[in-house]
Amino acid sequence: MEQKYQEYLEKLSGPNYYSQCIRPEIIDIKEHYAKAKLELRPDLSNSIGIFHGGVIYGLGDILVGLAVRTSGDKTVTLEGNINYISNVTEGYIYAETNCLHHGRSSAVYEVNFTNKDGKRLAIARYTMMLFGGKGEKYPENWEKKAVKLD
Repeated sequence: MEQKYQEYLEKLSGPNYYSQCIRPEIIDIKEHYAKAKLELRPDLSNSIGIFHGGVIYGLGDILVGLAVRTSGDKTVTLEGNINYISNVTEGYIYAETNCLHHGRSSAVYEVNFTNKDGKRLAIARYTMMLFGGKGEKYPENWEKKAVKLD
């Protein structure tokens, strides 16, 4: 991973509480791209011992946010959908982004989720609203609507 992206990850690691909660391991990051793995742990599993679907979806959302922000854009998710195909009972799930469109005001990314052998477990698509990285701000008072954890 290039040094500038390593510094970028360190800068972003503080304010994302959900990411701190599920603790994905970022494998690679570069412009418009992110790849990570996440270990199946009891706190991330559902009642039958596989990854909870919301955790898989959330992992994809985290990665897309990282990939979008490599271009300097600030972003929030407008819409996302996921198709679950299979799951794992132990080990890791791997997630990798693919930029389908990165425009002026929106971006569309696909995320493929696989097991260690490359077998597809899920596929998701996220549409992101972009706020630009040229000194533009998030919408007024957005931070007051965010939940702060102590």
